[in-house]
Parts: sequence; structure tokens; C-alpha cells
Amino acid sequence: MIKPTPQEVRAEMARQIKERINAAMEANLKQQAEFDEDTSMFHNPRRQQWWSWTVEDELKRSGF
Repeated sequence: MIKPTPQEVRAEMARQIKERINAAMEANLKQQAEFDEDTSMFHNPRRQQWWSWTVEDELKRSGF
């Protein structure tokens, strides 16, 4: 069995972290685009209220 070197382990960890950050950023951009479409393109009080509740719930779950 070949054991990875410390440099290989660091490189793999950095790759995985970068992958997760990129995925989170992509998900955030998608959510922002959906928010903009639902709240900025036209007047839709029901959809805007839904976003308000969604954001409030997310903030509560994150401790804000």
C-alpha cells in the first residue's frame, strides 16, 4: 500500500475545500437570481412574502 505524502494530503484537502466553496457560491448565486426574478422583475406580493419567510427562517437557523 502506498501512503500519500503530506504534500499530497494538503493538495487533496485544498482541492476538496475549493470544490465545496465553489459549490456553495454557485448555489448562492442561483438563489440570488431566483430572488431577483421573484421580487424585482414584477410585483408579486405572495412570492415576495414567501421569500421574506424563507430568509427569516434561514437567518434563525444560522443563529442571527
